[in-house]
Amino acid sequence: EQLIGLTKFMFEQRTTLATQKVALAKSQRAAQEALTVLQRKRAELAGTVQRTAREAVLFVEAAAAKASSIELNYLVGGVYWSPAYVARLNGNRDKLTVEYHGVVSQMTGEDWAGVNLTLSTSQPNMTASAPILSPMWLALSQAGDAAQADEPAGYQNQRRELEQQLRGQNAPAAKPMAPATTAGGMMPGAPGPVARPQVGQPMTDDELSTNVLAAKLQNLEMAAGDEAIKATRRMKPAIAEGLAVDYAIPGKVSLASRNDQQMFRIAVLDLPAEAYYTASPLISDYVYQAVTTTNTTDTTLLPGPYNAYLDGAFAGRGNLPMVAKGEQVTLGFGTESQLRAVRDLQDKQTEIKGGNKVLTLTYSLRLQNFMAKPAKVRLWDRMPQAPNDQVTMTLADNGQPLSTDALYVEQEKPRGLLRWDLELPANATGTKALSFTFKVKLEFDKQMAVGELPEQTIERMRKDIDTLKELKR
Repeated sequence: EQLIGLTKFMFEQRTTLATQKVALAKSQRAAQEALTVLQRKRAELAGTVQRTAREAVLFVEAAAAKASSIELNYLVGGVYWSPAYVARLNGNRDKLTVEYHGVVSQMTGEDWAGVNLTLSTSQPNMTASAPILSPMWLALSQAGDAAQADEPAGYQNQRRELEQQLRGQNAPAAKPMAPATTAGGMMPGAPGPVARPQVGQPMTDDELSTNVLAAKLQNLEMAAGDEAIKATRRMKPAIAEGLAVDYAIPGKVSLASRNDQQMFRIAVLDLPAEAYYTASPLISDYVYQAVTTTNTTDTTLLPGPYNAYLDGAFAGRGNLPMVAKGEQVTLGFGTESQLRAVRDLQDKQTEIKGGNKVLTLTYSLRLQNFMAKPAKVRLWDRMPQAPNDQVTMTLADNGQPLSTDALYVEQEKPRGLLRWDLELPANATGTKALSFTFKVKLEFDKQMAVGELPEQTIERMRKDIDTLKELKR
C-alpha cells in the first residue's frame, strides 16, 4: 500500500509540474512577443526624433520697398510612389474598367497636412539636351579576320548585350554641376560672375562612349549573316525610362511620415474590350480568358501589377506593361472551367530516304465548349526550329487555316509558333467537339538522332520568352 501510494504521489506531482511547465512556456512566449512589439515601437519613436533641419538663405533684390511673395522649391528624399491597378470586366465581357492607383511611401521625416499632391515620373536630374550623333567611319579587314555572328543565337546575344550597354550609357540622368566659384573675396551667395557656355565645346566622354557603342551595333548588323538577321528580327518594347508624366490627385490630402504605404486613386478608365480565350494544351490543361483593349484616354498607364475581377469575382493577378495613348494591350482574367483543350500524339512514322531519316509526327487537337454561347479561341502549338542546316522542318498539314493576324505572321510564325483563330460553337461537346490534326515532318541524316536539350538552347528559349512578353501577346 505504501509503494502504491508513493507511486501515485510521484505521478501526480509529475503531471502537476508538466502542466506548470507548459503554462510557463506559454507565458514566456507571450511576454517575448510583447517585448518585440514594444522594442519595435521604441525604435520607431526614437527614429522620428532624429530629424535634419535645413535652412535656406535667400538674397532678394527689389526695385522698390513693397510687399512681395516668394515661392521656394526644394527636393526631399524618402518619398516615392509606384502604380497599381484594378481591372474589372463585366459578365458580358464587353466593358472593361481600369482603376489606376498610386501607392505612396512617405518617410521624409515631416508630416504633410492638407497639401496638393501630384504624382510624377519626372527626374530632377534628367538632362535637357539630346545626345549628339557623330559621323561613323567604316573600317574593312580581311574576310577571315573579322569575327562574324552567323548563328542567330550568337547574333542575338551580342546585339542584346550592346543594346543594354547603350541604354545604360545613354541614361537620361545628368551629372551634378560643379559648385560655382566667387571672385574678389565675395561672400558666398552674393552676386558674382555668371558661368556661360563655351562656343565650340568638345564632345564629352559619355557622348563619345555612346557613339562608339552605337557604331559597334551597326558593325554587328553589317557583319552578321543574312539568315541570322531574318531569324532574330523583333519589335522593340516601349521603354518607360525617362517618361515624364504628372498625375494630380484631386482635392487636399494628408500624408503622415510613416513606414506603411498609402494609396490614392489617380483615374478610373472605361475602355473598349474585345474578349477571347487562349489555349496552349502542350504546356497547360487550362483555357484562359483574355481581353484586348486600346487606351482611348489621355492617361498614360505606367508598368505595374493589377488585380483582375470578372463579373465581380476575383480572377487572378497580372502585370500591366506601359500603355501610351492609343496603344493596344492584352489583359488576362484567369481560367475558364467550361472550356477544354486536349493535345495528343496520334501517330509517328519513320522512313529512310536515301541517306536521310524522315520523321512524320501527327498531333490531334480537340476543343470542347460546355457553355451555351459560342467562344472565340486562340489555339497555340509549335513545331521545332532547326538551329542549323542539319535538320529540315516542315509543317506537312495545318489541319485548320493558321491565323492571318499581322503581328503573328510577322513576329511569331517565323519562330515556329502555330496559332489557330477558331470560333467554337455553343455546347460543342462529345461528338460535336471541334477536332483536327496537324503534321510535322523532320528530315535529317540517318546516322543522327534527336538528343537532349543543350544549355545554349535552353538559354535561347528563355530569351525568346522575354521577346514574346515584349510583344504583349
